Order: sequence, then structure tokens, then C-alpha cells
Amino acid sequence: MTEWSRTNVAVLIAAAVGVVVLLVVALSGSGGGDASEVERVVAQIRAAELDHYAKYREYVATGWAPRPRFEVDGSEVAWASDPGFQRLGFAPDAPTLVGTYRVTVDERGFVVTGVCDVDGDGHQRVVTATATQEATVASGDEL
Repeated sequence: MTEWSRTNVAVLIAAAVGVVVLLVVALSGSGGGDASEVERVVAQIRAAELDHYAKYREYVATGWAPRPRFEVDGSEVAWASDPGFQRLGFAPDAPTLVGTYRVTVDERGFVVTGVCDVDGDGHQRVVTATATQEATVASGDEL
């Protein structure tokens, strides 16, 4: 094999590896895309609530965002805030999400709830957090 042929083979192999890597990245999506998204975003919302409380001595309730809980199906959607999240000043760190999120408030404090169904099989993963409890996986049938 000539030097030119070896160089071409090396370039072709490198290009093929690059294509495989690009396909893996493209197929994995640009947003959260997996169950760990829910723990991460619930933790971010919890931090925003605690920060808001430290400044204003109140917690902020929200509706489900970016979509209603029972529309969660494994597909990623763009963040669509609701007035409560806007008041809280919260936006997630990813442009698209597989989960949906809500904050409820009562006399005891707040509960952040995140729900996802990354494989679309109808079994939802539910993660909650409060002022005194970090993000914890709960049963999907509890809420």
C-alpha cells in the first residue's frame, strides 16, 4: 500500500468515526433527554424558590410547565413558562425538556414536582423536593 493510500484510508476511518459520533449526538437530542433531567430541573426550581423566599419571604406556586402532566410522553418540548415560573424568574438550563414541572404552596412551605416518561411507556417517573428535602424520586402513583 502506498503512502497516499494509507493516508486516504486513515482519513476515511476518521471521517466514519466522526459521522458515528455526530449521529449519536443528534439522536440523543439537545435538551435534557433522560430521567436525570427531572432531578436536575427539580433541584434548580427548589433553589429558585429558596432564593425567592430569602428575598421576599414568600414562596411562588406555579402551574405545570412546559405542558400538562398527562401530556408527558417521552418527546422533548421547548420550555413554555407559566406566570408562576415567570414571577419566580425561573427558566431551565436546557432549551427542550422531556419532563414537566410544578410548584404547589401551602402553610407548610412548597413542593416542587417533576414528572417524565422518557421511554413513552406510560409509566411516569416522579421527583419531588421541598424547602427541607432535596430532589427525591417518588412513586408515579403517589400524586
